[in-house]
Amino acid sequence: MKYLNILLLSALTFTLAACNKGNIKTDYDTATNFSKFERFYLVPSRQSTMRDAQITDMELNRVERAIASQVKARYREVFNPLEADIIVSYYLDSGKREGVSLSGNYSGSANNGSWRAKAKETDSQTPELIIDINSNRSGKMLWRGSVELGQESKAKPEERQTQYEKAIAKLLATIPQ
Repeated sequence: MKYLNILLLSALTFTLAACNKGNIKTDYDTATNFSKFERFYLVPSRQSTMRDAQITDMELNRVERAIASQVKARYREVFNPLEADIIVSYYLDSGKREGVSLSGNYSGSANNGSWRAKAKETDSQTPELIIDINSNRSGKMLWRGSVELGQESKAKPEERQTQYEKAIAKLLATIPQ
C-alpha cells in the first residue's frame, strides 16, 4: 500500500508539472490607474534572443500578431507613437534552463512491489515571451509580464497561433483594471 501511495503521489506531481506549461510572472506599479489608458503603440523592445533557438521570422510574426490582437481587446491601437498613452513592447527569450527530470516505474502487486526511479539532467529551451508596458508620457515602466510559450514542433501554424493567443490572453488578463 505504501508503494501505491508513492506511485499515486508521483503521478500527481508529474501531472501538475505538465499543467504548469504557461508559467506566468508579472510585476506592476501599484500606483498606476491602468483603466485610464485608451491607446497603445506596439514595438519590439529589443533584439530577441530566440535567434539562437532558430525561430523563424514567421514565428516571430505569429507572436506579434497574437500580442496585437490580445492588446486590441483592451486598448485601441494607434500607428503614431506620439498619439499613444502606453507603449507595449516585447521580446522573446530563449528561456534556456537546466533542470532534473524524474522518471520511474512500479512493478509488483498493490501490497508487494518495488519502485524504480531514474533522474537525469535536462536542458530545456522553452521560449519565454516578455511584454513591457511603459507610459508614453513619462517613459516609466508600468507593467511587465512573462509567459512561457510551449512550442509544439509538430503543431500546424494555425495551432501554434492559437496557442500563442491563449497564452498571451492569460498573461494580459493579469493587467490591473
